Amino acid sequence: MTGTADEPYQWVFTLPVTGTAGLWGVTLTVYDATTGAFQDTQTVSFAVPDLSVVLPTIASITPDNDYETQATAVTIQGTNFDSGATCTVGGLSLGNANVVDNNTITGNVSAALTPGVYDVVCANAFGSGALSAGFTVKDAPDANDDAATTNEDTAVTIDALSNDLDTDSSLTITAVGLAGSG
Repeated sequence: MTGTADEPYQWVFTLPVTGTAGLWGVTLTVYDATTGAFQDTQTVSFAVPDLSVVLPTIASITPDNDYETQATAVTIQGTNFDSGATCTVGGLSLGNANVVDNNTITGNVSAALTPGVYDVVCANAFGSGALSAGFTVKDAPDANDDAATTNEDTAVTIDALSNDLDTDSSLTITAVGLAGSG
């Protein structure tokens, strides 16, 4: 390690290119330039990162959205996921997280997330990667009961969606059933 004074009271220290990753320290001892008398000692510590560590990256999360109060099973695709990697969505841990391989993590997004757009973050022991705005929690649809009465053997038409609301998308009917009769 070498040090040079750029100006009074400022020193620049340079590590050799082959410098080892880890915690380093520089101790500077100051003497009076005229008398040679000891003045002070200062120690500065700093960390040199291990540049050979490859951080995880996140390419996608599938599905990338769901409704509030739903614990959603997801698959996260990316690279450099170590065994033991952890993930969060909106700061909440991915439940039942499983590192399938170096490129895939599965788990459940927490049902505690409120409607909004959230970052997905996966972390290894030495760093993390993020997918900004990767998961959206939507307001749950508001479905209300519908009722109609009619005479026996007479058809009735019900607009089943007229009193229902979904602020995030349009509603569709996927099944219709008959209520029990008394």
